[in-house]
Amino acid sequence: MVPLSSFTSFKSSKCKFHSTMIIILFSWLLFGALSSLDPMDIGNNRYFGKYVGSFDRDWNNNHHRHHNIIVAGDVYFVNKHTLFLYNFSFDGQESDVYFKVGGYNIGHNGGHGSEGIILPDELGRFHQLGRYQNQNILLTLPKGISVDKIRLISLWSKRLLKNLAEIRIFKSIAIPEMKNLGPLMDTKDLVKAKTVMAVDDKTILIRKLYYSIECLRCGFFVGHGTIPNFYGIKIPDEHASFSKLRNYYNEDIILRLPRDISLNNIDWFAIYDPENNKNYGYIRINNKDLNIPPSMAFMLTYVTLFSNCESILPGLMHVSWEIRHPDIYIQLEARIASNQYAAFGLSGSLKQSKMIGSDIFVTYYDADSNKVVLEDFTVTAKTQCNIQTGIGVCPDTVVGGNNNLELLMSSYIDGLIKVTFRRTISVMGDHQNDLPFLVHDPNPIVAAIGTLDTHKNPSYHTVAVNTKYHQSKYRPMTVVNFGLINEPANIFNTIANSQLSETEIIYELRPWKPAIIKTNNNHVFHVVIGPAGNAQQGYTSITGQESPGIAFWINDLLIPELHVVRGHDYTFLIETGDNRTDRKHYHPFYITDSREGGNPNNFSVNHHIYAGVKFHDDIVDPKPGTGRYCELIESSRVDPSFIYSIEDYRKTLRLYCGVCFV
Repeated sequence: MVPLSSFTSFKSSKCKFHSTMIIILFSWLLFGALSSLDPMDIGNNRYFGKYVGSFDRDWNNNHHRHHNIIVAGDVYFVNKHTLFLYNFSFDGQESDVYFKVGGYNIGHNGGHGSEGIILPDELGRFHQLGRYQNQNILLTLPKGISVDKIRLISLWSKRLLKNLAEIRIFKSIAIPEMKNLGPLMDTKDLVKAKTVMAVDDKTILIRKLYYSIECLRCGFFVGHGTIPNFYGIKIPDEHASFSKLRNYYNEDIILRLPRDISLNNIDWFAIYDPENNKNYGYIRINNKDLNIPPSMAFMLTYVTLFSNCESILPGLMHVSWEIRHPDIYIQLEARIASNQYAAFGLSGSLKQSKMIGSDIFVTYYDADSNKVVLEDFTVTAKTQCNIQTGIGVCPDTVVGGNNNLELLMSSYIDGLIKVTFRRTISVMGDHQNDLPFLVHDPNPIVAAIGTLDTHKNPSYHTVAVNTKYHQSKYRPMTVVNFGLINEPANIFNTIANSQLSETEIIYELRPWKPAIIKTNNNHVFHVVIGPAGNAQQGYTSITGQESPGIAFWINDLLIPELHVVRGHDYTFLIETGDNRTDRKHYHPFYITDSREGGNPNNFSVNHHIYAGVKFHDDIVDPKPGTGRYCELIESSRVDPSFIYSIEDYRKTLRLYCGVCFV
């Protein structure tokens, strides 16, 4: 249900600015600063921690490879308990092979053969290793073991009782760890901080920050040079906001640097006023001797767990997987905003990509809890979920099933969400709402990106594999053969580096001009249900709010403004459904002061309903705002790049009432 007040249009001003200076400075920060690090600590211009060695350099070039088995890749110490393998390859020809480490108080003495201990793989499993090709993986050491005790890293064959490849560590390596940068210096007025900590190369912890001044342009800044200056870059506050700084009263706060900036490539951090070139307190950063860990959140964006990979929505969504019976392991990554979701799953049809009847996996970032959410959904209709009837896009837990997805790892940073999860291939027992994965035949799939409503429920998608305006330009994947071993692809290179936003992926569409109905002598309004239009042109661009995919159409116009005159009577002919057991076709119409609407039962002191309902003993009866169901339906798939107004869009629609078109 959509309230009448939602028909009001909201005009937003867009600021234009020149980004040349910012781009040049970012490049200077990134490439100028990395040169201060040990070149061996840098992989592909990225900081991965302390370089340890290379399998292909330290072993394959100096030893006879066993049975021509290929092993390659660089190894880094990320922190005290984590190893990173960059561009790791293993052809998988030898069976019963595992990661292994040896050293002081690890197994025996770190020698060959059975000495040392076996490491769990990148998913925490003690499985024998399969095939890897140019993959980036993280390995976590067992509890009680730290990297400073390691003197040997190897691929060990349990069958042969020998190492197939190894890296020996002959000298002590300084382990990356958190550093105390000291207190803020040169503080002014009511500003002070006990200490500033470099947690990792992307994270700053300020302890006991006191800030109590009125400064409109002040913010947290980083940059090059000996002291803060107006060439610095502003970084977001602890809430990822660039708003005016609030007051802090001896608080501990955590700041996270953007993707292109690292503590390894800046000289100072400050509370700074660029308008008056005034510094309220700063800290010098000796980036040559920092030796701090790389950000684990960013490391997770570099990880490529599985070699089987498909680009589902090019530039927006990629999926990689591995089958280990009876389970399938899937890594889904997508570029989404913090108020969006990404959905991928199995089609409701074995012949084509079809949303209705599909089994989808929905993921999004919940800023309130600072967690990535992954949930199993069933799609029975192109509407939001009706909890009473179980119809719509519903979580399995709402419709009698279970969330059968086991989340293994997740991250969300700079608009890139990445989830790794496990599910059984076949369906049985409590998998009543799940579809099976086909491992011997092509599997039609569905995928979409859309916006979350205020209750964190998926709204109608803005991009999907079967959306014509996406297909015409980017050729999405609609079928995946999960049983086929594909040629490996490095997802990190194809999506983690991508800076494309959703508005860049879709055509640059001009929003439709909001419709206005000036009543004059016309006092009759005919209300039906119809499509909301895409997010860039239709309901969302007009109101600034998200739509479930449908909206009210009044007198053949999408959510128009109604200009009425006080004291005049107006008639609303409402044909938006009257069967309250059929949520898909039941949308009572009422007039309210709520911007969100959708709930006539909410008649609190903050929510007023003016017309469209009756009250019986504090029970709301929406029957006055109901009628037979009529819906405007697209006569064919519409390409919005050729539609420039609501009136043009209406020409592509046909009115359907009950059992026939009108």
